[in-house]
Amino acid sequence: MEQLDLFFPSASVTNTQLEQIGMVSIPRSDGKWLNLKSNELTRREQLLLEQLLSSEKEGASSNPWYAYLVRNQGPLPSQVRLVQFLHVQIIRHTDQNDFEAEWLDVLTHLLPNLVTSLKITPDRYVFILNQDPHFSVESIMAEILASMEFDFGMTITAFLGQMWPEKMMSNWAEAYQLEAHLFSHNLHKASFSGFNQFSITLLRTAGETSADLYSLLAQLIMGQDDMEETIKALWEEQAVVTKAAQKLYIHRNTLQYRLDKFQEQTGLSLKNMDDLAVCYVALLQFSS
Repeated sequence: MEQLDLFFPSASVTNTQLEQIGMVSIPRSDGKWLNLKSNELTRREQLLLEQLLSSEKEGASSNPWYAYLVRNQGPLPSQVRLVQFLHVQIIRHTDQNDFEAEWLDVLTHLLPNLVTSLKITPDRYVFILNQDPHFSVESIMAEILASMEFDFGMTITAFLGQMWPEKMMSNWAEAYQLEAHLFSHNLHKASFSGFNQFSITLLRTAGETSADLYSLLAQLIMGQDDMEETIKALWEEQAVVTKAAQKLYIHRNTLQYRLDKFQEQTGLSLKNMDDLAVCYVALLQFSS
């Protein structure tokens, strides 16, 4: 859908759907809406957009998670205490479309914590995961990605987003939309291929979307007891737990317990320099 922006330069982009007479609002895969004036469209263009919107309505939009995450409408569809979004783009190398149900079925069976999956565009999907208890999606994707590409004749680019806890439920739609935009922003980069994780992707991306995600991440960190001072101490001591514990005047085992609990609730390992760096940058932005 983002390619429509190029063909209709006079169109506007908004965070929510415009419900105005004479306007056509088209959902984009990053959660935003492309708005066109009906009287500026030819009859052919109107018929084409009607077909596109009709197909979209018959697909993912019938899923309440689509309304909740993409359209900012309706209540939370099901009880999830710790949500994570796996964003996937598929590029097919054959004309056969029959493989879609098969590769989706494979991935569904490999993700026991899958809540539901949504087809956002013909080549974009999001898998909604319940990470309470935590399940290592990273290890699964690293093992099966190349095999799935070979078996189904496609190129798969995947991006695993941040784990967002229940206390930030009011921000879940925003978090999804920002992650989707971050995913879209990086897809054209040669270095962004295969399986990609949240921290590394965010650290390599500048701009408004990354700033908003850092802000959400800062809220997540500040919602955990003692984590602001812990992250700063670890950063200053280059993630050496013993030295950071001394700096914090606590026992090493106490700090290790704190780190384990934080990883369980956020998926972020503060002994990993990428995860530590993204948390430190988030706090710097929050402090400013």
